[in-house]
Amino acid sequence: MDKDLVPLADFAAQDEGFDCSSLPPEDDRPEWRLACPPHFLGKLKEQGPKFIQPPPVESGHRNNGHLPTRFGQLFPHPFKGLLHLSGVEKVALRQGQSHRPQPERPHLRKSGLGRGGVEHKERPVGGRHRRRKEPRVPRRLQKHHQPRPATLGHDGKGRLHRGELPQSPQKGALPTPLWPKHRKDRPHRPSPLPRRGGRLPRPPRPQKGPFPLPQGLQYSLLAVSIRKGHNPPSLVGRRSSRRGRFFWVCKLLTSPIPRLRNGSQTLKEGRSATVRILWIDIDTLRADHLGCYGYHRNTSPTIDWIAKEGVVFTNCFVSDAPCLPSRAALIMGRFGIHNGVVGHGGTAADPFPIGRDRPFASHPDFLFLFQVLKRMGYRTVSVSPFPERHAAWWFCGGLTEWFNPGKGGMEIADDVTPLAVKWLEENAEEENWLLHVNYWDPHTPYRTPLDFGNPFEGDPPPSWLTEEILQRHREGYGPYSARDVLTFAKMGDWPRLPKEIATLDDWKRWIDGYDTGIRYADEHVKRLLDVLDKKGVLYETVIIVSSDHGENQGELNIYGDHQTADLITCRVPFILRWPGMIEGGRVDKALHYQFDIFASILELLGAELPARWDARSFAKALKEGREEGREFLVLSQMAWSCQRAVRFENWLIIRTYHDGLKDLPPVMLFDVERDPHETQNLANERPEVVEKGLSLLERWHSE
Repeated sequence: MDKDLVPLADFAAQDEGFDCSSLPPEDDRPEWRLACPPHFLGKLKEQGPKFIQPPPVESGHRNNGHLPTRFGQLFPHPFKGLLHLSGVEKVALRQGQSHRPQPERPHLRKSGLGRGGVEHKERPVGGRHRRRKEPRVPRRLQKHHQPRPATLGHDGKGRLHRGELPQSPQKGALPTPLWPKHRKDRPHRPSPLPRRGGRLPRPPRPQKGPFPLPQGLQYSLLAVSIRKGHNPPSLVGRRSSRRGRFFWVCKLLTSPIPRLRNGSQTLKEGRSATVRILWIDIDTLRADHLGCYGYHRNTSPTIDWIAKEGVVFTNCFVSDAPCLPSRAALIMGRFGIHNGVVGHGGTAADPFPIGRDRPFASHPDFLFLFQVLKRMGYRTVSVSPFPERHAAWWFCGGLTEWFNPGKGGMEIADDVTPLAVKWLEENAEEENWLLHVNYWDPHTPYRTPLDFGNPFEGDPPPSWLTEEILQRHREGYGPYSARDVLTFAKMGDWPRLPKEIATLDDWKRWIDGYDTGIRYADEHVKRLLDVLDKKGVLYETVIIVSSDHGENQGELNIYGDHQTADLITCRVPFILRWPGMIEGGRVDKALHYQFDIFASILELLGAELPARWDARSFAKALKEGREEGREFLVLSQMAWSCQRAVRFENWLIIRTYHDGLKDLPPVMLFDVERDPHETQNLANERPEVVEKGLSLLERWHSE
């Protein structure tokens, strides 16, 4: 209620000449709005509230003849006389303005007189922007709205009386009570006790003395913000005065709140009081080149240790590839066709403009991942060159701190780790933070320092690439093929990167450079865990290991790049270690989008997912140790080629709309369980599977 308006019930309670015994009990009228300006109180004492029956309404009116009678015949026509009201009439107007239909008056659009009826929760004020009408209707009344009384009159003795309920347009009287029911946390109480000296009794004072505390708990302070007229029902039985609100704020600020010494007391099921999240984001990381995913080389001892204590998702895919579309979909929780970022250049690399939907404060029309966490009170920090490398400044939305190593994606781990280590040494013991650390070492041109050596010089490369396959690739063409110029190899002198792949020895040198970059990044991940261990919070920290996409190393005749919507590019590793929340040491084989896993993490943290996200949470199944994924996944690539793929059952079908100067057929079908490196196209042999896959793609387009 506006501060310059006095509740009629409060005025009546202070004036013995005004009998309010017929008013509904105070707890039965949580939104009683009969009020008037203070300078009208004298006139109100003389005349009392006056309510008269309204005139009949035309049958074609939008309110269908159900105008609230408390307006009365204050005006000869419902749309006249709104600007010439007496003080008593303003009392009626204050109660009825949110339910009486109003004319279109552009010059009054920002006042209470130019707003619509009760069915209009919002009103247009310009373009497509909408604003809530006033006075605000609380959510408990929005969800279970009850019609106002049909008659509310004056009995001649200064008292209000309730009349009959309005008749339903369908059948008979409404089977609903006159006043809305209370929420579960505000049980019904009897009417106030008889007045003493013209005043209603105050609520009982709280008991004196400190709250009892269990042994072994620390003291903590809790800062609370209580909105005016919105006191916590568990603390105050009815709406209190300003002094009452101030008392409860002081009480909460000075009361000890139990908190376990290790900072992980459970507030409610599925959420803890303190959550620390370390998100390790390694660019261009193939899942099948990690030891925990079955790779024969020892590329990831630290990540493998994390996997043993967490959950390994073997079928996690990015919805859009490569770098920029992938992270856009993840941070925005939406497919590229919905957020606008589908490529690396031009307008295809920009999110859809907000345009006419942009509100006054220029907030986005949907929340990003970091914004959700920030609104929950988390300190969100990123150490990454990604926003600068791809001009993706929206990535910083919701970040409280951003550390840019400053080399536009050409950093090595030695440039990134010191920034992350310094932050952890200063803040690791703090509560509720997320630190995103982005490594780029597995990305071409494989720039791991030479003094790190080659840990895999004596290890054989993967055996799937044979002389026959390599010769077939040499006969093909396209960017980053075995025969054509390798861009990064020609840009400078990169000892770990051969300038062409003519033999299997060239390919081994290529694979050694990639795997060495993974091992180098893994060594730096260990440095981060050492800091957490030194600070004593390693076993209280959620650790996430993920990537933005994979890297083709000969699959589909692409070497050292991510140009297709195939299994190798779109499948990414995802490892989640959450002590005390998720049982570790297990493998999840269900089909998941990467943003689905992050949505589940947010729900386990207690967040409410934005309504416009495409991401779906499976938090309950994740916590219970069950596998619950999607029926099929659609994967998109619009940067180097124009493709969409469908991953379902044990199949991957790729539909090529434009091959991007490569020799790719329009339809490819692979049995990825038997042929994970996509060497045998089965589209001609299995037309029924092709038909099913294309029907799933069409179904996805129509949703």
